[in-house]
Amino acid sequence: MTRLLSPILLLGCALVGLSVPVFAKETVLTSLPVNYWLASDLLQQTEVEVRYLPSPRFSMSRHQAWFEAEQEKVAHAAKEAKAVVTIRSVWPQDPIFPQVRQHNIGVIQIDSAQSLLPRAQSVALVQYKQQVSPYVWLNPANLVTMLGILSDDLQRVFPKWQTQIRHNQREIAMAIQQLILTNQQQLMAQDIESVLLLDEALIDFAAGYSLHVQGVQTKSELEWDAQDVAQIRAWIALNPNLWIVTTRSVSQKLRELLPEFSHYLQVDAVSRLGSSKSGVMIERWRIKTPEQEVTR
Repeated sequence: MTRLLSPILLLGCALVGLSVPVFAKETVLTSLPVNYWLASDLLQQTEVEVRYLPSPRFSMSRHQAWFEAEQEKVAHAAKEAKAVVTIRSVWPQDPIFPQVRQHNIGVIQIDSAQSLLPRAQSVALVQYKQQVSPYVWLNPANLVTMLGILSDDLQRVFPKWQTQIRHNQREIAMAIQQLILTNQQQLMAQDIESVLLLDEALIDFAAGYSLHVQGVQTKSELEWDAQDVAQIRAWIALNPNLWIVTTRSVSQKLRELLPEFSHYLQVDAVSRLGSSKSGVMIERWRIKTPEQEVTR
């Protein structure tokens, strides 16, 4: 009887072995390019996957609509999520955490703008029209702070990868410091101290590089009326060394409205992931002149 049962027992053991489930990768979910970039680079050479949820074409203002329309995708992603990265401390409308949590009560929130610990670090804030600007990542000093907050929390969430995360943090920190140095050198070389901003997102950029803001014009140049053009020309006349900073390419319309003006800087707002196959890279934080943009 024993000899007859042995093959059966062996077969049963083999079947049990075959039925052992293969566990899915642990994931971290993000919805802002800066959080996707920092989390992805911090978790390089680990077994943790970082995913970007919204459509890469959508800016922050359209995230809520995307999450409400794509509940099935959100629910599927939430099942495997260990943590979600937000900036709800500075942008309370950030929808990713409550949207994911309704499908996974155990998901951990990491706020990259404010460490959720006693006496913890947080990003520097600026206000525009009596509201906190959410574009904190355009201040390069805040990038360093966000990197530190994310690294600390990811090490606590994934202690197995603590050493690798710390190594990655050092590499990213050096890259950010080089970025700051390069941008500062460009600003100094062109004697840029006073700026006119054509996007409210650039308030954080100007604060980060200690630039004097002569004025802010948030309307597209296609919508400018005679009063808008007169105001901008008055600012330029008041300060001949003024530079205009924009988040978009300098349009032909803008050049026609200001035909004798040529001091432009272009700064990526990094507010949408975009279509780049290489994802988000630190290169997107580098300031450019229109001439540099053409030669890329």
